[in-house]
Amino acid sequence: MGQPASKAGSWLDGLMFNIGDPSGGGGGAAAGGGPGSGGQGFSLSHDEAMSMLNLARGIRDDLAKMIPKAERLTHLNPPAEDPASKGYNALLSGSGAGASAFGYGLGHIQRERDYVSTLIERLEKALHITQSSDDDAAGAVQNAANAGGGLA
Repeated sequence: MGQPASKAGSWLDGLMFNIGDPSGGGGGAAAGGGPGSGGQGFSLSHDEAMSMLNLARGIRDDLAKMIPKAERLTHLNPPAEDPASKGYNALLSGSGAGASAFGYGLGHIQRERDYVSTLIERLEKALHITQSSDDDAAGAVQNAANAGGGLA
């Protein structure tokens, strides 16, 4: 049915994002030249890439909020202790993620979040946005301020 978890990041393998110069004019297809060396990819202007990145971050956040709710559905109890209620509940909730309808739903949401996270990482890399460099820069500024150095 679905993709195995080990292939979660493979859907973007070989796909490149070319981001055009933020000061350059023109449309998305012309900005930044052609796709990556493999011939597959997207050429976007800086503004288009930032818009896509912000949209993807919002989707990832929405999916992350769904996961705890979907997880709770896998722990429902049957409404009665009769065989029909227990059997139906087992099909819905099962005994673990992936063993039931709600378990498969939870796994699907988790894989979607992983896919969107991979897309975000690729866009951030193309835009030269990295969390670690932001953290390093903030630390350097803080260290300079603490060492008696002033900021103009």
